[in-house]
Amino acid sequence: MILTMAYLVVIAVLLGSAAAFGERLCAELRWPRRSVWLAAMLASVALPAYAIFFGAATTNGTAILSLPQLPDFVPAFNAEPIEPAGNGTAITPSFIWPDWQAFNSGLVALWIVSSIALLIFCGLSGLRLRRVILQSQTIVIGDQEVLLSNSLGPAVLGLLRPRIVMPKWLAEQETALRSLVLNHEREHIAARDQLSVFAALLMVALMPWNIALWWQLRRLRAAIEVDCDSRILREGANAHEYSEALLTVGKRSLRAPFASVALTEPVSELENRIRIMLAKARALSVIGFGVRSVLVVSMLGLTLAVNAPNAQQPADGGVQAGTNRPGSTVRTEIYAQLSAAQACLEEDDPACSIEILDGVRDGPELNAYETAQLYNFYAFVHFQMDEPEQAENDYETILALPQSELPDGLISSVTRNLATLYLQRERYQDGLELFERWMELPSVTADADDYYLIATVLYQMEQYDNALKPLERAIAEAPEPVEQFYQLLYVLNFQTGNQEGVLDALEILNDRWPGEVWQKALENAQQQASSTEAPAIPGNPLRPADTNQPLASSEYLPIFRAAPIYPQLAAARGLEGNVVVSFTVSTTGSTKDIEIVESSDSIFDNASIESVQKYKYEPRLVDGTPVEVEGVTARIVFELADNND
Repeated sequence: MILTMAYLVVIAVLLGSAAAFGERLCAELRWPRRSVWLAAMLASVALPAYAIFFGAATTNGTAILSLPQLPDFVPAFNAEPIEPAGNGTAITPSFIWPDWQAFNSGLVALWIVSSIALLIFCGLSGLRLRRVILQSQTIVIGDQEVLLSNSLGPAVLGLLRPRIVMPKWLAEQETALRSLVLNHEREHIAARDQLSVFAALLMVALMPWNIALWWQLRRLRAAIEVDCDSRILREGANAHEYSEALLTVGKRSLRAPFASVALTEPVSELENRIRIMLAKARALSVIGFGVRSVLVVSMLGLTLAVNAPNAQQPADGGVQAGTNRPGSTVRTEIYAQLSAAQACLEEDDPACSIEILDGVRDGPELNAYETAQLYNFYAFVHFQMDEPEQAENDYETILALPQSELPDGLISSVTRNLATLYLQRERYQDGLELFERWMELPSVTADADDYYLIATVLYQMEQYDNALKPLERAIAEAPEPVEQFYQLLYVLNFQTGNQEGVLDALEILNDRWPGEVWQKALENAQQQASSTEAPAIPGNPLRPADTNQPLASSEYLPIFRAAPIYPQLAAARGLEGNVVVSFTVSTTGSTKDIEIVESSDSIFDNASIESVQKYKYEPRLVDGTPVEVEGVTARIVFELADNND
């Protein structure tokens, strides 16, 4: 928001500078001066509004592209038996948004309050002026009706039905002085200057903190008076007599109303008006005119060259995208094609998106940032088309580009997404190395979930000792205890034979999340701890083991259950649902023969199957021999997280 406000001030300063040089040009050409200031004020409001709200993507022929990102990979460890009902973890899509959407709420509140306050002040001033009109005595001077006031004037009051207000002392002056004053105020009414001032006040009210806009308003009011003076002199008034009238009224005039036009201005402005009126007419200077014209064009060019703030925002999980580096923009024509590809994707037509993206790839040469955004889009489309290998290639292409030419946020997003794909495809070592590389980026601050992710990946790689350290870091970083963290801690301690660690983890689980599972597990662990027999063979920690020999017969029990990845299209549409899956637990504890039994929407089917493929079990034993278990079912529930939580 600070950058946006600074941008608005800079635009107002540049346009005000152009208007200042333009006013001198108008003076030399004997044109009205107020028009350039009205145009400057209107442009100071309209141009930034268009650039920020409508043209941020194409300002100055460039664009910052916002594209959807892949969901984070968060494998869920769960040692509880799978029942016919289980919940999938909903992961909503992440997006890159322009900077103006991430604003400081305090500054916005101050902006709104100040605008409302100024509008209220203007409204109260209007009511006060109306009361003055109603209470003032009406007299006729010459053929002009005027209002006599003890506290205001000379001035013009009212917008649609303007009235001239004259102080009583002026009504008693000689006819010549009164006539000049009346002619001046009549010129204001004829030129509708009161409407110009009112419109300018409304523009200032849109951003009352913008000092450059207040300066433009002051210069507009001065230009209105100078134009009015010029019209009076063209009608035949003597410049010296008119100047004397200005000084006389200026010395004795009462304050002018806030939203009115008046003959008098501050002393410095009066001096400037008199100097302009008494100056001798000079021949048009071609050199001076040319220099001022160049300056006007230069100021306007600088104004158009300043882009609205559009730095990228958090791209994933709160990671800051960082400062855009030189060249990190997308040309307007490229942006238009990528936008068309995104529209195809929103209409569930990925083939159309690929066709457009191929056209961009085979078209004019792209800079590094455009190439990165192109393949970023390719990766997302390929992911939606269930082509993870191709999506990996797309992300690898981006990371092979010169990193110095890409924004930090894009590098962070792509690195995390590629690590996600590696982990989803069980390329655990590659995914783990890339994820740790992502955590080392300057723009990334790792949190408890990141360390938990590392621990779960190491668990799946059966590196139990190595998994303990990141898990302990996750527990330490978490703002409050998390059941999954202690659940994994319990299993890791069991797998490494740390009986004391098993008891400590189970005591915490049973105390904070009491239930039959943890109570039985704690009782078994306590019995084993008091036993003098050899320690149990590592296996499923939920199975009591009182000897170091394999059990002759036992039921299959779950060791690991992976949460499904919420389908991007379903999350984007706000879809929720559930899928019932049937499968066989093999003699090695893996799953096979996975089939969809029931589905609320086919959009969830692939995610459910991929999740169940990662389940791990302690196999069923019959007479000491592992056997398959057919017809095992699980219900996968897809439920979007409540953003209000």
